Amino acid sequence: MVEVPVAFAVSDWTAYATIGSTVIAVLAFVISIWTGWIQRQHNKLSVMPLPEIQLKDMNGYICVKLINNGTGPLIIKKLEVLHGKNVVGRALIDLMPPGGSEWSFFVYIVDDRSIAPNGEIILLELEYDPNDSVEQDFATLTRQALCTLCIDLSYKGIYGDTFPVYKKDLTWFCRLLKTFT
Repeated sequence: MVEVPVAFAVSDWTAYATIGSTVIAVLAFVISIWTGWIQRQHNKLSVMPLPEIQLKDMNGYICVKLINNGTGPLIIKKLEVLHGKNVVGRALIDLMPPGGSEWSFFVYIVDDRSIAPNGEIILLELEYDPNDSVEQDFATLTRQALCTLCIDLSYKGIYGDTFPVYKKDLTWFCRLLKTFT
C-alpha cells in the first residue's frame, strides 16, 4: 500500500477550491453585467415621455396645449405647424388672425424645451366673452385659422431615444363653423 503524503492531498484540494471560487467569481461578474443591462433597459422603458396635444373649445375659451402624459421628461426637438404638407410656421400665434390683443396666453418657439411628467405647455389660449359679438367674431376667425392646421412634434426622452413624430390635426376646430372652405 502506497501512502500519499498529506501535503500533496491538501494542495490538490486547495487547487480545486481556487478553481471553483474563480469560476463562481466569473459567473457572478457575468450575472452582474447582465443584471445591469436589464436594469438599464427597464429604466429606459420606465421613464418614457408620452405627448398629447389637447384641444379645448368651449363657450368663451379656446386652447391648444402640449401635455406630457408619460412617466419621464419630454424634450422637444422641434415643433412645426403645417398647412397640408407644407410647413408654414413654428408657433401657432404667428398663424392667427390679426387683432388678437385678447390672447390670454401663447408661446412662441418651444424647441429645446422640456416638459416634466404630467406637465404642459400652453401653445395658445384665448378667453373671450361669448356675449360680445366682436370677441365672438374673433373667436370664429381663430377657429377658422386653427382648423386648417396640423402640428408635428419631434421629441426625445432623457436617454436620447428618438421617437416617431407625433402628429395632431386641428380640424376638430371646424365643428362649430357654419361654413368651411
